[in-house]
Amino acid sequence: CGLLTNSFQPDNDTRTLRCLVRHRKNLIKNGADYVNRMQKSLEQMNIKVHTVISDILGKTGTLIIKASKEDMVKSLEGDWRSEHLFELKHAYELYHYHQEKIQECNQQVEQQILEQIAKKNDGDISFLNSKKTKRKKNQMDFDLACYLKSLLGTDPTEIFGISEISALEIVAETGTDLTHWPTEKHFTAWLGLAPNNKISGGKIISSRIMKKKHNAGQAFKMAANSLYRSQNPLGDFYRRIKARQGAGKATVATARKIAVIYYHMASKKEGFNPSLLLEYQEKFKQKKINALEKRLAFLKGAA
Repeated sequence: CGLLTNSFQPDNDTRTLRCLVRHRKNLIKNGADYVNRMQKSLEQMNIKVHTVISDILGKTGTLIIKASKEDMVKSLEGDWRSEHLFELKHAYELYHYHQEKIQECNQQVEQQILEQIAKKNDGDISFLNSKKTKRKKNQMDFDLACYLKSLLGTDPTEIFGISEISALEIVAETGTDLTHWPTEKHFTAWLGLAPNNKISGGKIISSRIMKKKHNAGQAFKMAANSLYRSQNPLGDFYRRIKARQGAGKATVATARKIAVIYYHMASKKEGFNPSLLLEYQEKFKQKKINALEKRLAFLKGAA
């Protein structure tokens, strides 16, 4: 009867990639849990490693060098209980087990992306840069940005705030064909980044955003949160909304703006063009300067 709209149903390739990316995300989450358990075991044995090292499995050299000899000696005076050592050993082994599985999952993700690129280019993937890179924590060991650009037709990592992993999660959830959403409004509403206006008698009685867990929407929100100190137009936009309405609404508003940029880039296969954002930023600065000058003139006249 035309009363219900169709829900988004991704194709088989997108379903496969989405399953792998979600599984990888869960593996990383579980691995982080074992890091916390290692930290707990050390704490229970009075090993105050956190006084020197913020991440017991990260780049700790700088922090260790900065620590004084007295702090290091005091941090290693522990109560070496067998049960806590056993728990620490198991947590350490399980963490590395998860790291091995994450690496296997990375290989499956790479293979799936290559298969999709091959389908798109009649089996030809010779143009890709297959050079392996040094794997950073929770990152891929191949040129993911290059792969995504070949798959999507544009590079989403050029957008302020979007990392390679965020871009992968978005592509895995939305696919490469955004014609399923006729306009940017449909796209942002599906992501859970648009107000859910409730109108009665021609008046908006509520515009609260619906609470729903959406993986692609969360990826855009993570990108928005990473901009709170960035010196770029989107960072300025985030801080401006935060000053007026708080961090929560600033995150959603900025995430929606990033999603709109992504939608147009992926739909039109265009590169990121920050000129419009820079122009808007300059207009806002000038508007603020004019308002301050008028305020200053008013105060001088009152004096």
